[in-house]
Amino acid sequence: MWVKLALKLFSREFRRGELTVISAAIALAVLTVLTLSMVTERIGQSIAQKSSAFIAADRVLASDHVIDAAFIVQAQSQNLKTAQMVYFDTMLFADDEMQFSSVKAASNAYPLKGQLKVKDTLTGETKVANNGPAPGNVWLSESVFYSLNIDIGAQVELGAALFNVSKVIVEEPDAPFNVFSSSRRVLINIYDVEKTEVVQPGSRVYYRQLYAGSEADINSFYEWLKPQMKENQQWYGVKDRQSPISNSLNRAESFLLLAGLLGIILAAVAIAVSAKRYCERQYDPVAMMKTLGGSRSMIRKIYMLHLLLVCAMAVSIGLLIGYGLQEIATSYLSKSMGTELPLGGFKPWLVAISTGVICAVMFSIKPLFDLFDIPPLRVLRRNLGDKLAVSRVHLGMSALTVFLLMWLFSNNIKITLILFITTLTLIGVLFLYRSLFLVVAENWV
Repeated sequence: MWVKLALKLFSREFRRGELTVISAAIALAVLTVLTLSMVTERIGQSIAQKSSAFIAADRVLASDHVIDAAFIVQAQSQNLKTAQMVYFDTMLFADDEMQFSSVKAASNAYPLKGQLKVKDTLTGETKVANNGPAPGNVWLSESVFYSLNIDIGAQVELGAALFNVSKVIVEEPDAPFNVFSSSRRVLINIYDVEKTEVVQPGSRVYYRQLYAGSEADINSFYEWLKPQMKENQQWYGVKDRQSPISNSLNRAESFLLLAGLLGIILAAVAIAVSAKRYCERQYDPVAMMKTLGGSRSMIRKIYMLHLLLVCAMAVSIGLLIGYGLQEIATSYLSKSMGTELPLGGFKPWLVAISTGVICAVMFSIKPLFDLFDIPPLRVLRRNLGDKLAVSRVHLGMSALTVFLLMWLFSNNIKITLILFITTLTLIGVLFLYRSLFLVVAENWV
């Protein structure tokens, strides 16, 4: 019986406006979170699928000293592709010009993953190179050509050796994320390192061994390798450490969600105000139901059902609109990035639904509890229950909810505290300004 009464009352109250505002506000919060989090997750999944290209392999063994060649032999015996690299900085000379450059010496198999893109001339078309430079040849990034005032076919001096400039480096899969080093790249064959005589005792040199193959073969090789690794050697893949790209993506997702938090806070304010107004309008009906024999339990069931219906309807609408918006956004991004973005997972849906439910419950539950405490005598004394209209507990719960949402979206307690304190300060300033304005207005009148 109470369900029928609850549905009839819900239908009437929904047309009055407060429940409509609450529903729209919850839907706004849900669609904001779903759109932003799903777009960033799909971009992240696309990057993860191609992550091995960012290090030119599936795994890398890094070291500050020469790596045992037996590692390569063992890896090849376990069906892994391998490549070797040596990094160092040195001066590059061409006639009277010189340029401090970052040199990468790579074996013929480089890169194992990703594409090494080059040009035959400075104005030529970009093409993919199947391997690195042959012995005696050097490939240079475009900026080095202009710094040394040379062209393809020229000779440059690197240490004690002369090299023929044969190609222009356009893109390396494992290029460093450093504007100072990435603009002056030099690529030579690893067998030419010795004749340059640049690497001497005390030189700052970094050694890398690259491995690619099935995950099972890589794990099997690592089990063999791990006991033999030295303290200053590091085994990693893109998923095993926080790469610059993953860090940037995580920061972008946090800042996007924090930007969307403004819309969520506005929605929360609308929910709180509308819920308070809705419950105040129900004081008289609740008092009447209690005088006619309605129990507190029945009244609680009626209005909790109202909250459930509003929440379910608003979350569903928010998810539907949010999914449509993220499809439009990812379609545009797919064209811009030149790649098809994978489908999103369940996490954005769960975060969006959780946000909607949290907003619906936390910003309206206190007015509902106050509503249940309305005394039956209100039908005779209309002022009974009015003191429940203003509640510090409600304000406290609302503030706590905003703080938790900020923390959820930023994943950084420091940023959360800064934003929360700033928001409270702004609210305090606005409240003070409003109070002063009222005082001045009253005195003026």
